Parts: sequence; C-alpha cells; structure tokens
Amino acid sequence: MKKRIFEYKAVYYLALIASFLLLFFSFKAVMSLFNDYNILKLLFVPSALILNLFTFINLIGKYKRAILFLNITLCLFIFLTGRATITDILTQGLSLEYDSYKYLLSFLVVLIITNKYKVRRVEPDNEIDDIGKHND
Repeated sequence: MKKRIFEYKAVYYLALIASFLLLFFSFKAVMSLFNDYNILKLLFVPSALILNLFTFINLIGKYKRAILFLNITLCLFIFLTGRATITDILTQGLSLEYDSYKYLLSFLVVLIITNKYKVRRVEPDNEIDDIGKHND
C-alpha cells in the first residue's frame, strides 16, 4: 500500500516544489548573512534552514509530520514576508509590484491548498477488540 499524505498528486508536487523553493531561499539567506550581520538574522536563518531541510526530507519520505513541518515553515516565511510587505506599503504606498507581496500571496495560497487536501486518517474499527462486548 502506498503512503499518501495528500489526496491528489498535484498537491503533493506543489508542496514539494514549495518546500524546495523555501529551502533555496534559506540557502540564499545563509549567503546573505555574511554581507549584513544582524543578531535577528543569526537566529532566524539557521532555524529556517533546519526547518526547511526537515520539511523537504519528510515530504520526500512521505512521513506523517511532513504537513506539520510544511505549515511551520510556511508560517515563518509568511511572517517574514508579511513584515517586509507591511513596511514597503507604509513607506511607499500601496502597490502590487512588490516581490514580497507576490511571495506572501503565493505562500498563503500554498498553505491553504495543502491544508485543504491533506489526507485525514480515520482509525479503522478493530473487530477483534470488540469481541465479547455488548454494544446495543
């Protein structure tokens, strides 16, 4: 029996591509850490890199916790890009041309789609445990 964590293969591939892109952004952030040192970057970048690696590995292995790690990494990146989008809007006005705004919307769409189509596991009734019990 094949392991399934999403109802459709397209959603699985969307989650895998999103996880790979987030991993790429994390590697890129590690390289930019040396250009502009900041204590907050020093905290967020390694934790994001580790979470993205866990997400990618769990998605490839189709483990149960893959969706949990995907949700955590997407929420972290939504928080970070949302902060950048809000500062851009407050300083320069409302415009839909910002890259951070596009990333924020795409992360939100991926988060909604992956949570809507995840497989919900239902525990099967075990008839052996019910032998001798009167369930009227």
